[in-house]
Amino acid sequence: MEPFPGTTTSQKRFRKPLEPLYSRYLKQLTVSSMSLTFTEHLLVQQQLRMEGFIVTRWLDRWNEALAANAKWIHEGKLKVKETTVEGFDKMPEALIGLFTGDNIGKMVVKA
Repeated sequence: MEPFPGTTTSQKRFRKPLEPLYSRYLKQLTVSSMSLTFTEHLLVQQQLRMEGFIVTRWLDRWNEALAANAKWIHEGKLKVKETTVEGFDKMPEALIGLFTGDNIGKMVVKA
């Protein structure tokens, strides 16, 4: 079965990004063990568009972003969250906390 049957040639260029998802949706109708995630179901049902973000696309604006972020932090518009642990002797617990989810943001150990 061709995904998106009955589409015109001009419509085919818009369907390409969704073909794997739509294909999976059609298979789901016939294979009961396969199910769409809630997000995938919404994408198909609501005809939504999902787009990835690759940071290197904006590499030429890196310095601009650093300056803007520094300004927002200074103005209090952007808040930096971090977990601070007091004492060098607490370093082992802080390290373990990184892997158990005890920290928010950066884990800082103050000696």
